[in-house]
Amino acid sequence: MKPQIRGLSIVLIGEFNPTIYQPRWFSAFGLMTDEEADTAVVEVIHSDVTVFQLPWFRLLVERERFQVICLSEPYFERVVGMVSQTFKNLGHTPIKMLGINNEAHYKATSVEKLHALGHALAPKALWNEFFEKPGLQSLTIRQKTETDKQRGYTQVTVEPSARVRGGLYVAVNEHFDESQNLALGCEKIVALLDARWAESKDFAERIFARVTADL
Repeated sequence: MKPQIRGLSIVLIGEFNPTIYQPRWFSAFGLMTDEEADTAVVEVIHSDVTVFQLPWFRLLVERERFQVICLSEPYFERVVGMVSQTFKNLGHTPIKMLGINNEAHYKATSVEKLHALGHALAPKALWNEFFEKPGLQSLTIRQKTETDKQRGYTQVTVEPSARVRGGLYVAVNEHFDESQNLALGCEKIVALLDARWAESKDFAERIFARVTADL
């Protein structure tokens, strides 16, 4: 089953100067064309927040948060490359956390199959004691990672879609915590992004396929 909407977002937590991240800065470093920089829709550029967008991505930078969202799968690799190269150019930026977030919205072939999936993911035997018609609203499964080399978690969320009528939303988030290496700038975070994003995408696709197999 192909998703109606497929998205990728990269989230970084650290210390940022939002005024740096303007369209012309990205074009000056070859991360977008001059034409793209000229046609970017700028919502705000301020010392506290910068927001602008192009048809293929939206960028939001606050003092402690950098987020880029892409809803066009052919551009996923370009977006990841843009983020990676941005912080190779700004290598002293203190960044302590990275999130690689894959999400998808699916249209169910029938309401009955959507309900059956909800029952399979969250059996209602217990809840039938308290409700006449219990229904799954949100399910989150998380596995923590705590090793000498890596800290963080992988999380999967399944819930009814708010964007596709009669649909399902599935999100897979990989979170990496490098707070202990904050003084080292962002080299470790950039290396993690380069090394993990393709594997994160593949893992998410397997989750999507398994969850929606009977939808």
